[in-house]
Amino acid sequence: MTEIKLIDGRFTADEAEQLIREFVNVKIKFHEAKMSHRSENEEDLKHSEKRIHELQRDLRTAVGSIKSASGERFDLHVNILMEPAGA
Repeated sequence: MTEIKLIDGRFTADEAEQLIREFVNVKIKFHEAKMSHRSENEEDLKHSEKRIHELQRDLRTAVGSIKSASGERFDLHVNILMEPAGA
């Protein structure tokens, strides 16, 4: 298993919001690109559409939480754990 530590720190509300938005937007763009390939089957398209809606909903929730706690600092931790799919 391989681990990549992308974010591990304390951030202002503005910084936390910016980082979260950037990460979520990258994932949304990934799914949009997958959907634009004609080789995707119906099941994959539905999965990507569902994930985009989930990500948008979760982003709204996160931004709302950040804005309601104005002046606070936020600890953010983002790790990628990578292992072969058959493991």
